[in-house]
Amino acid sequence: PGLPAPWGPLCVTAALSVVAYVVLRRAMGNPALREKFISAHLYGIDINKIPEKQFQEAKQDIAERGRPGAKHSQYVIPESLGTVCGITYFFVLLLNLLCCSLTPQLYLVVLSSMLSILLVLFLGFLDDIFDLRWRYKLAYSFLATIPILVLYSGPTTILVPKPFVGILGRELQHLGPFYLIYMGLFCIFCTNSINILAGVNGLEVGQSLVIAAGILIHNVVEIVRCCTGTHLPTTAVEETFTSHLLSLTFIVPFLAITSALWQHNRFPAKVFVGDAFTYFAGTVLAVTSIAGHFTKTAMLLFVPQLLNFLFSLPQLIPGWRACPRHRLPRKIPGTELLDWSYVALGEDGKVKQMNLTLLNATLWLLGPMSEKQLANRLLQFQALCCILALLGRYTLEQALYRY
Repeated sequence: PGLPAPWGPLCVTAALSVVAYVVLRRAMGNPALREKFISAHLYGIDINKIPEKQFQEAKQDIAERGRPGAKHSQYVIPESLGTVCGITYFFVLLLNLLCCSLTPQLYLVVLSSMLSILLVLFLGFLDDIFDLRWRYKLAYSFLATIPILVLYSGPTTILVPKPFVGILGRELQHLGPFYLIYMGLFCIFCTNSINILAGVNGLEVGQSLVIAAGILIHNVVEIVRCCTGTHLPTTAVEETFTSHLLSLTFIVPFLAITSALWQHNRFPAKVFVGDAFTYFAGTVLAVTSIAGHFTKTAMLLFVPQLLNFLFSLPQLIPGWRACPRHRLPRKIPGTELLDWSYVALGEDGKVKQMNLTLLNATLWLLGPMSEKQLANRLLQFQALCCILALLGRYTLEQALYRY
């Protein structure tokens, strides 16, 4: 009661998103666009499909002539198409700003978020071209979060769980700058987490889609609850309603654009998204959560990415455990199956240390499987984690917090 109807802004966002989906899906299927990326040396070879002998020949062709020969063209895939998605998303947000009326403070939130997204998209494009070192990417990721953090005007307090209220003597705990530090680390994690859980057709885009769907569901549920006014103090209803509505304006276009990209990136991939998409996607998901003031809930949706990060730490930290340039699963010769990859140690190379990624762990636990099966298993795990996260969040909410 007393809340503005959300249908106007949502209809504009939905209409722009549908147009973006149709345009982007047709553009991704355009051979001329793909050839432009390949001509600019933005391409990759699908190593899980090309026979080993042809792969070595293609590498030799690249060394001699700058690109693979015609007989290998079926395995040459245009890369960094995530850049096109990011630019399309940026223009959708701009058009949305022109069509919707916002307060000056909300304009600042949207523009700062767009600036951070654009900076990270540029980082991904640079990485696709120059293959940047991790230390530079992490530093740049931090710098890209500054616009969001500087102009953040939301709450910096957290609800204290009921068991700890008696100890602290309060229901709300003000964190101040420590909350901003947490948000900065959250942004850096999201930006890089999609990038390190990758390596098979459709996985990067698929996991982004599943997480975005979880965020969409959470926003819709919270808006409905605000309209019924059943779970929040009256003073907090309007702010919560506005923040979740703003979050929807970020996530709906992202879902549309990512769905269009997934049509061409899923197995067998016709385009590669590149680091441009993985950094862009992670930042959009982080920005959406910050705009909606639910970063803690969003973190629950990133459980597979968090597990992959923690599992990978021994190889990510220099000097702890040997880390090759690529840690992708290896193809079993003469088959279409993938198996876990390893680092060969010792003088005779007989000691095998598994590359520590969620992909390799899945293959180690479940045995060899095709690339499509591996992608599907991981996306099913992602979906299961998101469902359990949302169910757990709403089930335990009343048990742990007063509201």
